[in-house]
Amino acid sequence: MNNWLSNQVGLSDPTQAGDANDVDFLVERSIECIELHNKRPTFIAVDWWEDGDVVKAAKRVNELELDTD
Repeated sequence: MNNWLSNQVGLSDPTQAGDANDVDFLVERSIECIELHNKRPTFIAVDWWEDGDVVKAAKRVNELELDTD
């Protein structure tokens, strides 16, 4: 799952990294991917990984119970 925000000229914007890499935001985006594709993301790709806690988000996504019906 690609998850980054760009500025007006299309470049990576570190000022938005805190919001884009927020744990709850990443988990919600992952849930949207799961609902859309019926499988959990294999990788969560972010810019500026130092901001936020991408590892914690990935752990929470991996612990989600999926409805396989």
